[in-house]
Amino acid sequence: MLGEKISMKKEINIGYARVSTVERQVLGLELQIRALKEAGCDKVFYEEVSGSKDDRDQMLKAIESSKRYVAKKFKVRFYIYKLDRLGRHSSKAIQIIENLNSNGIEVVSIKEQFDTSTPVGVLQYQILASFAEFELNSIRQRTKEGLAQARLNGKRLGRPPLSEEVKEKILKLYKETDLTVIKIAELCSVGTTSVYNILRESDVKRRRSR
Repeated sequence: MLGEKISMKKEINIGYARVSTVERQVLGLELQIRALKEAGCDKVFYEEVSGSKDDRDQMLKAIESSKRYVAKKFKVRFYIYKLDRLGRHSSKAIQIIENLNSNGIEVVSIKEQFDTSTPVGVLQYQILASFAEFELNSIRQRTKEGLAQARLNGKRLGRPPLSEEVKEKILKLYKETDLTVIKIAELCSVGTTSVYNILRESDVKRRRSR
């Protein structure tokens, strides 16, 4: 997080910058941070992480900081250099914008001159939302068609069944140790649901600790 120069005014501009490792040379953090500060941001949160991740630490902090200022009756504007800084896919960016807008936070993109506080900005947002919905529907349709074709080709869908060796290991760990189901799943490289299914099918009882 960079400089806090908050005055007595009841409004604040919060900026968020992001790069992933592969694009570091194309759209560097320094370029974004400089643009955000020149746009009047009082706080800038930044990080180096993929846009496909949902748990981006600094982005979450920027959003939570924005919401706290709203609770203090500040007018808050959330700045990014480009809309794709919010997420790799437009659908993800839309979700974040909707979350911010629903909490009374205006969103501004410097590069696209996108501002949800203006009628034109709202129109841009609506167009972007339409494209995002189209993108999601297209993905769903392709997935549906792909699954249908796979079934026609006789392919077995879903995860492959667990081997007998893995099942025995799960039962042995459950009966002979005090390990949690989560730890057993981790040791056997399976999901916790698979562990519970095996235990239910086998109707095993855990050995009592001495």
